[in-house]
Amino acid sequence: MIEKLNYLEKLKNNMGEEMAEMMSEEITKVMEEQRQIEMEYARLVQQRDQLKGITNKHRLEETKKDIMVSAEPVSYTFRNSN
Repeated sequence: MIEKLNYLEKLKNNMGEEMAEMMSEEITKVMEEQRQIEMEYARLVQQRDQLKGITNKHRLEETKKDIMVSAEPVSYTFRNSN
């Protein structure tokens, strides 16, 4: 009986380690996605700033729309983190 309990304890510990590893991988993945979104957002804001002095209003408006789309996942994350 003690051997079975010891075996079950080992299984439980292994499952905990596997869950921790899976969670760590998922967190790393989400952080990488967040970094990519932030980099795209920064690029678009920089592009918008460069377009402000240009008479190409259509491209400026497209960039502003792209910024809004790019910011949606970040806004969603912040709203749901509270």
